[in-house]
Amino acid sequence: MMVVRANRTGEEGSGNMYYDIVESGLRIRKLRTAANMSMQRLAEEIGISVGAMGKIENGYYGARIDTLICIAEVFHVSLDYLVCGCEPEQEVEGLVTGLNEMEAYFVYSVVKSMVDNMILLRKCTRSIGTGRTYPSEKT
Repeated sequence: MMVVRANRTGEEGSGNMYYDIVESGLRIRKLRTAANMSMQRLAEEIGISVGAMGKIENGYYGARIDTLICIAEVFHVSLDYLVCGCEPEQEVEGLVTGLNEMEAYFVYSVVKSMVDNMILLRKCTRSIGTGRTYPSEKT
């Protein structure tokens, strides 16, 4: 297993992050399966072979930076998330600094609602032309 140590701040001993190719591959696989996307489709969208995509997802090889950028764009996530696993919620933490408990709860509720709606929208737009019904059409 290959692990690369990086330092975000440039200061020794603080802000350390690690590029664990196995964990990165697992995150990519999780994003792909959550999007109901085949490995072949993702490989085609980012311009690599299915075999290379499989090796990345299984942690045999680390992805090149240009490949990681393409994957991040496909799934609308940050490179930090793909490489180091920095969760998007950590970015929201900074938005609520200095707010009281009720204000912070409101911000989290709005963000969660937006994320839920984006997931629903993604599912609906993927069902166009497939004969599947939209969630609002189900009885």
